Amino acid sequence: MKRFFKTLLQFVVLSIALHLLFDIVGWFVFNAPIENKGTLISYISTLWLMYMYRDKLLQFIMRISAK
Repeated sequence: MKRFFKTLLQFVVLSIALHLLFDIVGWFVFNAPIENKGTLISYISTLWLMYMYRDKLLQFIMRISAK
């Protein structure tokens, strides 16, 4: 349970940081907001969660492929 709350806190901080980063880069580099910001943040967050739980994810994949 402790691992879950730690990961949840990191996920919230990551989401806020990515939103701010994409806003800053969008305005200072492109002088306009990034239109696909939501999609990119979702993709990065999903990859991060898969990396954080890679041991459980790999066990799940191995269990499915063994059947």
